This record gives sequence, structure tokens and C-alpha cells, in this order.
Amino acid sequence: MPNNLPEGDLLEGDLAENSPLNNDRPWWRDYEYMRPTYAARYLGISQSKLAKLRMQNCPTTGPPFSKIAGMVVYRRPDLDRWVEENQVVDHRDSRTPATK
Repeated sequence: MPNNLPEGDLLEGDLAENSPLNNDRPWWRDYEYMRPTYAARYLGISQSKLAKLRMQNCPTTGPPFSKIAGMVVYRRPDLDRWVEENQVVDHRDSRTPATK
């Protein structure tokens, strides 16, 4: 049975068992560590954008990552924290018209 996830980008679990085609749980639920392909998919951004955030060498720009034997790895809790820390809250009152 083919699946829509590229092989070799997850570090834990069995891809066939945890494929979205085989169960009702989210595909990422069993994976604490993700390679860039899956981290980008998890965040809903392109792999290119994630790579650019990583290459800017600014710890506040992109999500934290580790390098293990030259392989980039993201932890899911770090990705979640990065999203929370970068939440934008619009403090403008939507009932008040904007002034020019």
C-alpha cells in the first residue's frame, strides 16, 4: 500500500504502521523527532522556508534544531513552543474604524 510520506525522514516508529492511511491518529503523534521534511509539513511551511530560517543563524528566527552526525533534527515540543512564542495577537479593536 503506497503512502504519501517520503521514507527516511522520521527517526522513531515504523512508517508503515503509523502512516495516515493506516490509522485515524495524526501522522506526527508518535514522532518526537523529525527531519526537516516532516518538520516543515508539521508547521505548514515549505521545506525551503524552514531551511532559510535555519540558515539565518539567529536563534530567535527559526525553531530550535539539533545536528546529529550532520543530520538536522527537530523536536516536536520545540516546534510547538516556537509557534506559541511567535503568536501574533492583534490588539486593535475590530469595532473601531482605522484612522488615516
